[in-house]
Amino acid sequence: MTVVAGASAAMTAGASAAESGAILPAMACDALTKLDLTHLDARIASGETVTRDGHAFCDVKGSISPVTQFEALLPTSSWRGDYLQQGCGGLCGKADVSLDDPSRTSGYRAPYAPLKNGEMVVAADDQGHEAPNNGDALRARDDLRLRAVFGYSSEHQLTRTMRAVIRAFCGRKAAFSYFSGVSDGGHEA
Repeated sequence: MTVVAGASAAMTAGASAAESGAILPAMACDALTKLDLTHLDARIASGETVTRDGHAFCDVKGSISPVTQFEALLPTSSWRGDYLQQGCGGLCGKADVSLDDPSRTSGYRAPYAPLKNGEMVVAADDQGHEAPNNGDALRARDDLRLRAVFGYSSEHQLTRTMRAVIRAFCGRKAAFSYFSGVSDGGHEA
């Protein structure tokens, strides 16, 4: 049997991940940009492989109609089957995830090994607006629809979107789904 060196290394990495109980992706990261999420009024703008804290992830950025932006990190070789959705603090306004703080914005970083070890899919959204800080209370004062996104729908829409993304990328649904948030994150929950 002839094996190309790169293919051999990939097969060895795949075998190591499988032996450790990790669930490997069912599709390429960049292929997620072609995933049809129109039934969820969502779209993926980018999907690129990145390394964070020594673990490889598919870093996905996208949007959910009308104005919600989101980011997700999907492990490429260390996923154990669970999903964590992170809430915001204050009035939100930022769509970034944290591997250090399960609730993303608590300021009281409590280590959580499955998150830090790249064993979970993790996602977060901006609750319908981008802002330089989390204190922009007046941005939706004249727009009932944006207030509804902030107050009621953004987290549910992200959950539905991530279910579809996880199923496509990982080839199966998450075994367990969790939500962590403080302050406004409590409201989101």
